[in-house]
Amino acid sequence: MSEYERLAQAYPAERQSLLALLAAGRLALKQLQRPSDALLYYKAAKASKVPHLDWESNIQAGIQDAQRAVAASFAPPVKS
Repeated sequence: MSEYERLAQAYPAERQSLLALLAAGRLALKQLQRPSDALLYYKAAKASKVPHLDWESNIQAGIQDAQRAVAASFAPPVKS
């Protein structure tokens, strides 16, 4: 993931930085089970100055998925 972070930091005004943030968010959420990190990446992508209207729905979906995963990780276990 550090490669994605370095890419996003090295080229903050380029589209590649936005794609790196999205990839890092997806990786953190789906593979590494780190929803709070994923939320940070998706929020950084949303705040990016790079025009991203075509990616906005993906960013919003990532934020919502990460928020649900964060909430689920703090929810008390249900007793049967």
